[in-house]
Formats: sequence, structure tokens, C-alpha cells
Amino acid sequence: MATLPVSFPTTTIIWIAFIIVWQRIEDYIIQPHVYGRTMNMNPLVTIVSLLVGAELLGILGVLLAIPAAAAIQIILLDWCSYRQGETTTAGGAVGADDTTAAGADAATGPDNHGSVGRDRQVPPDA
Repeated sequence: MATLPVSFPTTTIIWIAFIIVWQRIEDYIIQPHVYGRTMNMNPLVTIVSLLVGAELLGILGVLLAIPAAAAIQIILLDWCSYRQGETTTAGGAVGADDTTAAGADAATGPDNHGSVGRDRQVPPDA
């Protein structure tokens, strides 16, 4: 310890307090933010997964918490995107409502100079 020769109790206590505070800031703020960006996870999810992993399996749980949370996130995102794709294709073929919506979009195209609606169309300039 480099602080032992210089005013032993005060400098040493301040140095130890600084190390403890820095370690807590790094553990609870910096690391979850870095892990979250690396694995595209929310820092809150990272912190919660670390706490749950530590409670369930101790040190081994902390080591496995972030990869497990990332794997769960990937599975859930894939499942949600699959479910969304399933609901959009469940309607079957293009119906009458879809064609009228497409017709309304075509009526507001650049050739019609921004006319709105299907009933009133402005002829293109010659």
C-alpha cells in the first residue's frame, strides 16, 4: 500500500472509499450499459438479469445471466416477428378493401399533383 507512509489512516481510508465507490459505479452503471450495447439489450434488462442470476446460482448465475438474457431476447424477437408475419398473411388474397386503398394511393401520386380522394382527380399537365 502506497498510502501507508503518508498519513496512514486518512489517506488510506479515502483511497479505499474511492475504490469501493468506483467499483460500484462500474458494476451497476458502466458494465450494464456496455453489455447492453454489445448485445443490443436494455441496460435495465441487463441489471435485472444479473440480479436474478446472482440470486439463483450465485457467481455462476452472474456469469451466465447476460448470455441467457440475450438468448431469451433473440428467441422472443424471432417468435414475435414470426407471429406478426403469420397475422399479415392470414388474410389471404388481396380483397376489395386493399384495392380501394391502393386506388386512393394512386390518385395522390405525382402525376395528379397531390389530389386527394378517388372521386376528384386532376388531369396531368400537357
